Amino acid sequence: VPVQGPFKILVAASDAGQRVMLKAMLSRDKHTVDIAENGAEAVKLSGKTTYQIIFLDGFMPILNGWEACREIRKRDVDSGVATATVIFGITGAST
Repeated sequence: VPVQGPFKILVAASDAGQRVMLKAMLSRDKHTVDIAENGAEAVKLSGKTTYQIIFLDGFMPILNGWEACREIRKRDVDSGVATATVIFGITGAST
């Protein structure tokens, strides 16, 4: 089944430059983009809004991307979501 956008997307990254760049790139293609500065905000926002795609920085403060992903996935399973949200891991690390 083909999937067509535009999509509702959440970008969660601790680096302001990453957030600005991703939001600009995705918005240019008509996607709606929300921003979170840490993993706890990402979990909270994803509990209030249905996102088709989430980008999670692996090394955010408060709750890192791996922990946020686990919480989002657990909530999907517990609530019986038919289709899991697509989650991409991102990082600004150079090594």
